[in-house]
Amino acid sequence: MTRYTTRDANEFNRIFHEPLSNYWQGILGFDVLGFDDRIVKSGNMSVKAALQQTWGSDAVALIQRLLGMIR
Repeated sequence: MTRYTTRDANEFNRIFHEPLSNYWQGILGFDVLGFDDRIVKSGNMSVKAALQQTWGSDAVALIQRLLGMIR
C-alpha cells in the first residue's frame, strides 16, 4: 500500500494524537520502526503486544491495515 485514507489518518490522530503523515515514507509506506521508536516504545515486547496493551484492538487493526496486513 502506498497511500492511506482520510479515515486512517483521522483514526491515527484520534488514537495517537499525532499526524499519520509523520510516519509515512512516500512509496515505502508506514514507518513502523520510527513509530515504535517515537510512540510505542515496545522495548522487549512485540509492537503488536505493546499496541494491544496500551491502545487496544482498534490501534492494532489500524497499524495492521497501514502495513497492508489486513484490508
